[in-house]
Amino acid sequence: MSKSVLVEENIATETLQNLSVVEGGSLDQGVAPTTRFTKELGPEWIGCLVGLCVLFVPMAMVMGTTNMISTLMKTAYALLLDTCFYIMAIAVVCGALGSLFTEFGVVAMLNKLITPLMKPLFGLPGAASVGAIATFLSDNPAICTFIHNRGFMRYFKRYQIPALVNFGTCFGIGMIVVGAVLGLSGTNGVDTIVPAGIGSLCAILGGVLSTRLLLIPCAR
Repeated sequence: MSKSVLVEENIATETLQNLSVVEGGSLDQGVAPTTRFTKELGPEWIGCLVGLCVLFVPMAMVMGTTNMISTLMKTAYALLLDTCFYIMAIAVVCGALGSLFTEFGVVAMLNKLITPLMKPLFGLPGAASVGAIATFLSDNPAICTFIHNRGFMRYFKRYQIPALVNFGTCFGIGMIVVGAVLGLSGTNGVDTIVPAGIGSLCAILGGVLSTRLLLIPCAR
């Protein structure tokens, strides 16, 4: 038998074996290949339409269909321009500041000064405070820019990285929320300082609890 015939037989055998694995069959066990199909039309479409009707029909009856659609479009437009791009810009700026602080030793200084406080509370090195400040001034995605910074991440152990992400998100948009509370119309500054302080304290306590709980499975 020629070499070309042997090569063709080997290719055909490998092709049949690959098809049997993909389709759920096995040539060695003598099981015929089976093909799985998914129904194109299932009962889930009923729940989808009912849910949309329950959500939007009452609003359309009160607001009017035209006003409802206009409100949805304007809200989406404002969310994209006023919020998403703002958060993106802040994340870029925070990432640049993080690299700058790492290069000139600011992160190392914070790691030395704040580690005695951060370690017993959050179980993280003091360098994590830079991520908390970044997310507090902007939003949760700002912590992701630090994770890709090798100079910053050298202060953390591998199991602490998921907890660092959780730690940063505990303080997300904190400045925006505090500023909104302090700027409530019809109240003076003294009346709004207490609620803003309570909210910030709850964010810190929630961060301590959630970060500590997340470190338990991550350290295993």
